Amino acid sequence: KVLRLWLFCQNVSFMAAGVAVVAILAYPDGAMAYNHTPFICLVVLINVCGALGSLSTLAGTILIEREWAVVISEGEHPSFLAKMNSILRRIDLSCKLLAPVVTGFIISFVSLVASAVTLALWNILSVILQYWLLMSVYNGIPVLSRRGRFADESERVGFVSLESYSGWMNGLVDHPYVSAWRLYLKQDVVIPGVALALLYFTVLSFGTLMTATLEWEGVPTFVIGLGRGLSAVIGIGATFSYPVLESRISSLRAGLWSIWSQWSCLLLCMGSIWVKERVSSAYMLMGGVAASRLGLWMFDLAVIQQMQ
Repeated sequence: KVLRLWLFCQNVSFMAAGVAVVAILAYPDGAMAYNHTPFICLVVLINVCGALGSLSTLAGTILIEREWAVVISEGEHPSFLAKMNSILRRIDLSCKLLAPVVTGFIISFVSLVASAVTLALWNILSVILQYWLLMSVYNGIPVLSRRGRFADESERVGFVSLESYSGWMNGLVDHPYVSAWRLYLKQDVVIPGVALALLYFTVLSFGTLMTATLEWEGVPTFVIGLGRGLSAVIGIGATFSYPVLESRISSLRAGLWSIWSQWSCLLLCMGSIWVKERVSSAYMLMGGVAASRLGLWMFDLAVIQQMQ
C-alpha cells in the first residue's frame, strides 16, 4: 500500500505541476495585465504539487533505502549493506546530475514549453516502469512482504507507566508519533543522526540561495552549472570510496574521517570571506563547497549504516 500510494502521489503531483507550467508558459502575456487570478492559481498549484511530489519522493527514499535495503541484507556481511547503500546513493546522485543537464539541453535547443511537456510525459511513462521494477523486487524477495518484523520493538521502548496520566495526557504519551520519538531518543545513533540533520541545515550547497548569490557576485551561469556538476561528480566518487574505506577501518572511523574531511574543505569557504575580489571569493566558495561533498556523502553513508 505504501508503495502504490508513494508512486501515485509522486507522479500525479509532478504531472500536475508540469501541466500547470505549460499553462503558464502558454498564457498570453497581455491577458495577465487584465486578470491575475488564473496566473496566481497556477503558481500556487505548481508550488503545492511540487511540495507533495517532494514529500512523496522522500517517502519512497525512506521505504527503499531505510527499509528494503536492511531487509535484503539480513544475514549478510556488513560490507554487503555498505555496498548496497553506496549503489543506491550513486543512482540518486547520478539522476540529480543528469536531470538538470537534460533539462538544460531541452530548454536551450527546443523550448521552455517542451521541457515542461517532457516532464509531464516522463512521469506518465516512468510510473509504469517504476511500478513494474519495484513489484518485481518485492515479489522476488519474499522477506519484504513479511509482517511483524519489528513487532518486538515495543518491548525495548521502555514506556513510562501511563497510570500517572489522565485524559488527553494519557492519549498524548501513547500516541504513535510520540512513541516513535521516544524510541529514537533511546538509540545509540541519536547524536550522529542529529549531526547529520544539522549538516543539511546550511546554505553551503548548490541550492537556490547559493546560486542566486553567485549570480549576484557576477559568476556566469555556465560556471555555476559546471560547479554543480563537479559537486555531483565528487559526491558520486564518495559512493565508490566509502565501501573501500568502510571495509578497511569500519563505518565508525570512516564517518569520523569523513566529517573532518568536510570540515577541512569548508575552511576554504570561510577563507573566501576575507578575499576582497568578489569573483575570486565566489570561486573559492564554489570550490570549497564542491570539495566538501566527498566528506558529506561519505558521512551520510556512514551514519545511515550505523542507523541500519
